[in-house]
Amino acid sequence: MDAPTDATTDATTDATTETPTDAATGDAASTAPRVPRTVDWAGDHLVVIDQTRLPDELVLAQLRTVDDVIDALRRLVVRGAPAIGVTGGLGVALAAVVGRRDGGGPDAVRRAAARVRAARPTAVNLAWGVDRVL
Repeated sequence: MDAPTDATTDATTDATTETPTDAATGDAASTAPRVPRTVDWAGDHLVVIDQTRLPDELVLAQLRTVDDVIDALRRLVVRGAPAIGVTGGLGVALAAVVGRRDGGGPDAVRRAAARVRAARPTAVNLAWGVDRVL
């Protein structure tokens, strides 16, 4: 059985932030709220901190399609070379998940990967992340 969690939802983005609890006692594992990762995989999509909203707000963007990933990269929702590279690699993984669900094959994943890679042509880490996953 999974450990119980206390969850709060950000209505703006439909994102959930969970605070882990101790499985034995049900008490909060930490008094501090869980800090979300800059880029994270959430089972079948990406969750990223929308860096255009910082430092005033902490908003999590749900990237459910390859087009969402490309848009986030172009609009600088994701910033910083390491985060851009991870987002690119996970964008390819998302293309594979969507392709498998929708009946697309390896060629569809390669086409989607090329689109992700082209979202920021000068971002070396983006190209590296995409190529590494392919």
